[in-house]
Amino acid sequence: MSELRPVPLSLLIRQSAKSYDRDRSVFGVHRRAMFRGVPGCDLRQAGPTGEIGAPLGIASGPQTQMARNIAAGYLAGARWFELKTVRRERHLPDRPTIFPGEALRHREWTHELPPRDALIEFAKGMYLIEALRALFIPENLTMGLEPYAFDLSVYPEAAPVTIEDSVPLHDRVRDMEPVWEALRHDLRAELPRDLAFLAEIPMPPSLARSVTLSLDHGPRFADVERTTDEWKSAGFEVRWKLPPVVLGEDRVRSLLETLGYGDWDIVPETGAKEPVNEDGVWHERLAEARAGGVRVAIGHGPHVGRPGEEPGYLSGRFLYPFGLAEALMLQTLGYECSDMAFAGGIEEANYPEAVMLGFGTVSLASDLFRPGGLARLGRLHRALGKVMRKEGADSLASYRSRSDRGALQSAFERALSDDRYHRRVPQRRDITSALSLFDCVNCDLCMPVCPNGANFSYAVEPESVVRGRFRFTRGAFAEIESAPLSIGVGKRPDQQIACEAELCNDCGLCEGVCPEEGAPQFEKPRIFRSRAAFERDARDGLLIERQYGVAVMRARFGASNYELRVDEAGETLFQDGGTFCAVSDDGVPTIVPGRLPGEGDEVDLVPWQRMLWILRAFLKREATTLAAVALEEDVW
Repeated sequence: MSELRPVPLSLLIRQSAKSYDRDRSVFGVHRRAMFRGVPGCDLRQAGPTGEIGAPLGIASGPQTQMARNIAAGYLAGARWFELKTVRRERHLPDRPTIFPGEALRHREWTHELPPRDALIEFAKGMYLIEALRALFIPENLTMGLEPYAFDLSVYPEAAPVTIEDSVPLHDRVRDMEPVWEALRHDLRAELPRDLAFLAEIPMPPSLARSVTLSLDHGPRFADVERTTDEWKSAGFEVRWKLPPVVLGEDRVRSLLETLGYGDWDIVPETGAKEPVNEDGVWHERLAEARAGGVRVAIGHGPHVGRPGEEPGYLSGRFLYPFGLAEALMLQTLGYECSDMAFAGGIEEANYPEAVMLGFGTVSLASDLFRPGGLARLGRLHRALGKVMRKEGADSLASYRSRSDRGALQSAFERALSDDRYHRRVPQRRDITSALSLFDCVNCDLCMPVCPNGANFSYAVEPESVVRGRFRFTRGAFAEIESAPLSIGVGKRPDQQIACEAELCNDCGLCEGVCPEEGAPQFEKPRIFRSRAAFERDARDGLLIERQYGVAVMRARFGASNYELRVDEAGETLFQDGGTFCAVSDDGVPTIVPGRLPGEGDEVDLVPWQRMLWILRAFLKREATTLAAVALEEDVW
C-alpha cells in the first residue's frame, strides 16, 4: 500500500514559481486556463459567511496532496472549497479507494491524517493560494482579486475533536495565527532570496467560518446535536451533509432501478452507530434543524454492492438526478435551494441549471477525474456565461430570477429522462500494447485524471544504445552479453511519464483511462523523495536524494537493488548489488580505487542506463517536477 507523505510548503512554492516562470503553468493549470472571470457576467455571490467570487466549488479530503489541489483549483476557477472530513483518530483505508468500471464507486473513511496534520494541510492550501495571488497580481490576473471561502467538514463523534494541547478544533480554525507563524518560520529558513517575501504575506485570521457535519455513516443523533451546538456556539455556520437514505430505502432502490443500476443493492455501512434508514425519523430531525438555523449539503452517493464486486459509494454524473430528488424532499420540509450546498454529479452540461436553481454553492468532484482534470473548471464557467448572456442576465441575481418554484421539479423530471444520467457500458481499450517503463503512446490522459497530481511528465532526448552485462575476472571487467536500449525514438521525443509515489493513493483512475494494458502508477517509474517510504514499499521504485553535492538514485527493479551516483562533473558511479564500479559515457565499467570487486562478480549496465536517463532529466536546470526542484542546491 502506498504511504502518502506531505509535500513541504516551501517546495510547493518553489515549484509553482519555477514552472510559471518557465512555461506559464502551475500544478498543471496553464495561464490560458487560469480563471479571469466571465466577460459580461458578475458571478459574485453573497453568503452568510461573506462574499465569494463564484458559486463553484471542489471537494478536498484531508490527504497529503491537498495543498496543491486546493491551489490548482483556485487558479482554475473554484471559489468554494469543501475540506473533508476531519475525525478524532487517523484512519488508514484499504486500497484502492476508487473503482472505475460500469459504475464508478469509491470508498469513504479515507482520512489518513490526524486532526492536527489535516489542519496543517488545509492551512498550507490557503497559504499557497495567498502566495500565488501575491506572485501573480503583477501579471494582472483578475483572479488575484477574487474572494474565496473554505468550509470544514467534521464527523460528529462522542467527544469534540481537539488538536495539540487539547485545543478544540473550532478554536484553532477561528484563530489561525499560531499555525501561520509556524508555517512562516519554516518558509523563512527554506525559501530562496527571491521568494523570501512570501514568508511575510498577511493571512486571513481564520481558516473557515462554516462547518459541515458529515452524516453519511450513521452517527448518533445525540452526537450530531452536541457537535452542532458546539460549532454554532463558536460562531460557525453549520450544515448537515445528508446521506441518500433520507429519501427512504424504497425511494433509493426505485431511483437506482430507473437509472439502470437495479442489479446493485444497498449495503449497510460498517461502523454506523445508529440506524438512519427511516425517512420519517430524518424528516423530524431535519425540521428541527431547520428551525435552529442549520443548513444542509447534498450529493453523496448511495452505498451499494453486488456479488463479486467491492461495495462502494456510487459516484459520477448519475448523482445529479439523485441530488435533485433530495432537494425536492427538503423543499417539502421548508428548505430553500439557497439553504443547500449541492454536489451531486455536477458537470459542464448541468452546472448552469444548478446555478439557476439557486443552490447556495455548487461543487463537483467526479467530473475532475475526466481528461483535463482541474482545468475542466473553466468549461463550467464558460458554459454558465454562455447561458447567462443568452438569457440577458449580467449577474447571478438577475439570472436566478428566471427560475420559479416549479423549476426544481421540472429539472428533476428532465434529468430522469436524460440518457446522460443513465448507466453506460464503458468502452473497451482500443490499444492492445502493454505499458513499459518508457515510451508509451503518450496520450497524456493519466496526468490530468490523477486526483493527487501524482503522475507527471519529464523530458529526455531520444537515444538508442547497446548496454551489456559484465563479469569481473582477472582484474578487469569483461562483457558477457549485451542488449539494445532506446528511449523516445519514433515518439514524442521530449516526454516520458513517471509517478510521485508518495502522492499516489492507488485509486486506479489512471489505469481506467490508459488505452494500453497496465497501470501507469505501477509500470512507470515510481519516484520517492523519502528514504523511509522507499524502504517500506516493496514494489519497484526509485529514490532520489542529494548528498554533499552528489545526486544519488537508489532503484529497486524486481528482486534487485541498484545505486547510481552522479557528481557535479557528470561522472557516474554504479552499484549492482555488492558490485561497485565507475561507468564511462559509452557504457564501459572500470574499477574504483578501494572498491575492488570479487572474482566473478557481475554488473548489469541496463539498469544503469535506465536510471541515468531518469536522473539526468531531473538534474536539468529547466526541470520543474517536485523531484527536480527538491534536488536543487543553489536555491539560496
